[in-house]
Amino acid sequence: GTVDFIDRLGVLRDVPESEEEVSRLVEKVVACAVELWREGLHACSDAYLPARNVHNVELESWLEAKGRASETSESHLHKLKEAYRSGLSAREIHRLRCDMVSEAGEKNMRTSYSTFVDSEAQRLRAVCDGCDAVVGRLGWGQPGQTWRRPTEALQALPGHGGGNGVYAAEVLRDLFATPLLNGCTDLDTWTPIDGPTRRCLNRLHGRNDKDEVPQGQLLCELQEVYRRRFELWPSAILGEPSAALQLHDVRQQLSKFESYLRAHAGKSDRTAFSPRSGTAPTGGGA
Repeated sequence: GTVDFIDRLGVLRDVPESEEEVSRLVEKVVACAVELWREGLHACSDAYLPARNVHNVELESWLEAKGRASETSESHLHKLKEAYRSGLSAREIHRLRCDMVSEAGEKNMRTSYSTFVDSEAQRLRAVCDGCDAVVGRLGWGQPGQTWRRPTEALQALPGHGGGNGVYAAEVLRDLFATPLLNGCTDLDTWTPIDGPTRRCLNRLHGRNDKDEVPQGQLLCELQEVYRRRFELWPSAILGEPSAALQLHDVRQQLSKFESYLRAHAGKSDRTAFSPRSGTAPTGGGA
């Protein structure tokens, strides 16, 4: 979910235990997402699959001209499409999206959100059922705590296996700043490696970027880059002390560099970045 979605939904303090409780949670999540879409805001991030697929449906539902025969609607549609092409400010794009909200679009998004959170491929029920297994692997307060074990437990749940474990790892990374995962012993030795990271490591080692390389070898190559961080990573950036890097940070840097190379080649799969300060404040988020 986007920051707007997270702000609006809030913290869920209790895991649903019955089918009825799960159904109520599904309804709550879908209603929150639809409300944001009607306000011209994305509920789904374009940072990862499968959420990126629904993010694209959100765009299509704003841009869909069907049922808007009026001259004013056609004008709004033209302006919105042109805004995306020209890189107009996020505030202006948000205003145009609000103008393009329709009943047909809302119906389409309600169906898409419902399918996304409550289908065989992406079952919220399975996630609720699997929470205990993930929590049990956290090893909170135990010696030899690792973040690999809970990551692999989350990766095994439907809808969380993307990126060879990177999708699940991104969720677990949010716990590093909490007592739940502040004693991990494998932060310098393990991280999952996805396709973009593999392609970047292939480039660094003179291989074809499509070459399939054993995960163990890729991890060793990534650790070698990590060992050179003091040589390659500046101690200060723009006069400010730089953040200390961990292995998963270096993996993400390689992945983002691969994304940069794809964008430079005209093959970007992401929309233009807009700082949140440039969006119009509304409801629970900007």
